[in-house]
Amino acid sequence: VIRHLFPEGRVRLAQESLDLLEQELPARRYGAIHRRWRSLMVFRKLTDVHLGSSAPRVFLDSDMLFWRRPDIFLDWYDRWIDCPTAPGFTSCFMTDCTESYGYPVDRMSSLAGHPVPRMLNTGVNALHSSLIDWDELEHWIHCLEAEHGTSYFLEQALFAMASSRAQVLRLPIESYVVSPEATSAAVVNCALQHYVYDSKPHYFGRAWRQWLNSVNIAASTHV
Repeated sequence: VIRHLFPEGRVRLAQESLDLLEQELPARRYGAIHRRWRSLMVFRKLTDVHLGSSAPRVFLDSDMLFWRRPDIFLDWYDRWIDCPTAPGFTSCFMTDCTESYGYPVDRMSSLAGHPVPRMLNTGVNALHSSLIDWDELEHWIHCLEAEHGTSYFLEQALFAMASSRAQVLRLPIESYVVSPEATSAAVVNCALQHYVYDSKPHYFGRAWRQWLNSVNIAASTHV
């Protein structure tokens, strides 16, 4: 199915990603990044997507469903991909339903040297790889974890810190919804729903069937 949808795509095995990590960021120098690569799966949104790249990259979480064409994101993407470092929006994220960085924003901003954008969610994220300084990331991880311990949301915090030097497009929260409530999840009138937190049971129990039914109905009307 993946090869059918993305005929020019390439599946990278975990060992390939680990080999690239060691090649680009040797464990003897980047121990914190290596530890988080092994212990925190979502951390790989940073390393496996951006490591070795100097290009614009887009990442989409798997626990999401597009209910209609995401025009706002696609229109922005068409402009961004033509000139990803031009003035204007140079990164794109969803807006979270609650701030989930796991660390004090004031301290994140102090380390980053710029005010950190608030309440970013990385379910949809587009960022130019050149904005990620791996030496900085290693330092940020050391400081944050030494002062405040480990957090599942470390990856999201690091994305926000790296984006502090970019201009961020926030996808409108009413159309790109993080953790929809049960009523809004059942009656969908938005472009995208990201099923995190308490909405996860709905995603596995009902939403994907509802989405599949809507796709089949749409396909039948175009026959």
